Amino acid sequence: MKHPEGSLANTTSDFDESTPLAREVAENTRRRRAIAAVTLPLPLESRIFTVANQKGGVGKTTTTVNLAAALASEGARVLVIDLDPQGNASTALGVEHRADTPSVYDVIINDVPMVVLETALPAKFAATIEEALGRQPLRPAALDGIEALPKRFSVMPVDVAQVKAFVARHCAA
Repeated sequence: MKHPEGSLANTTSDFDESTPLAREVAENTRRRRAIAAVTLPLPLESRIFTVANQKGGVGKTTTTVNLAAALASEGARVLVIDLDPQGNASTALGVEHRADTPSVYDVIINDVPMVVLETALPAKFAATIEEALGRQPLRPAALDGIEALPKRFSVMPVDVAQVKAFVARHCAA
């Protein structure tokens, strides 16, 4: 973020650093300039960050939103999954949500059905990921044996009206 007064942000040499507060401000300004001068390369592979703590009010949402914003501002593609029933990360990121709208939390806790629309057949998922990454995808232990579970999917044409009709038929409240 640019300093609102422009060149005033570059005047640390004019500070009287004789007080502890002035020294701290000058040091923080020097650090910010040093960080701003560094260009970090984006990672070659996706990274997954989990911000979790059972205690409320410890900064999980603030950390998540700020980290996502910082990475996105540097050109990274970022996905934030807000599992908090209050949805504060969604609010902070400008995603509209209301109490009467089911969320991922409701899918996990209250067995609310979830519709996932995907463009690839399930049999192609691992091959697609391997092609993109050049290696087999990592799989959480909780997903071991998922292929043996009943499969329920519908192959849909690339037609928005048909997809909307399908969703309306299968997801009526």
